[in-house]
Amino acid sequence: VCWQANVPLMLLRSAGFLGYIRLQLKEHVVVEAHPDNQAPDLRLDQAWPALHEWLDNQALAMDTMSLKDHGHTPYPVLVFRALQEWRQGHSSPPGNYREKRELKEKILAAMRKREGNEEVFEDEENFEEAGRAVNTVVAPTVVPSATREILDDPAAETISASSSSFWVLAHALREFVAREGRLPVSGVIPDMFSDSERFIQLQNIYREKAGQDVEQVGRKVSQVLESLGRSTETIQEAEVRRFCKESRHLRVQR
Repeated sequence: VCWQANVPLMLLRSAGFLGYIRLQLKEHVVVEAHPDNQAPDLRLDQAWPALHEWLDNQALAMDTMSLKDHGHTPYPVLVFRALQEWRQGHSSPPGNYREKRELKEKILAAMRKREGNEEVFEDEENFEEAGRAVNTVVAPTVVPSATREILDDPAAETISASSSSFWVLAHALREFVAREGRLPVSGVIPDMFSDSERFIQLQNIYREKAGQDVEQVGRKVSQVLESLGRSTETIQEAEVRRFCKESRHLRVQR
């Protein structure tokens, strides 16, 4: 009866310290999955113009920076500069362990040498941080298979009056991905060894791009709701923003 009425049913049985729980429901959707070891969404391989310009300007200025500024340059700049140099001698970005190790060595070799002792490097924590980040941030920007399955699901392709908010959002995201060839930028960057000024500049670039992506998806959501005769207030902007931010980690269980 609950299955036919689309009502979740939880069955609990216990005898002292022994018990079990059964949960029956047709569909359960997850937006905030809180995955372990989440890789930063930096898009260094697909930097949009504003990000590319900022990273490039910082990279070009590094040779003339003071030691303090050199040692407080955000690690995405160091990885980006190494990738630009890598592309000059390779047809594809680093893809395996050996190539990533080579890139890491290239990054660490750019550390400043101590004045009067060319055999000793300065203690530049940002370069060490960049070396550790290579394995997670040097990766092609793709739509994860789990998210792709959701976007290709018939429930995301065809929207009806009975479609839940999740599938209306998935439908709007589907159109965004078809047009842009990518997921929305999350707008979140990890903590890193950097001076406050440049960290805030970098953070604002990612936040601004994320805001632009949310606006595009939000416009489509409003159009869909209007076409269904539902109020555009049915799905709030905060919900659109969360959906875009977590778009790499969407899950559907049936």
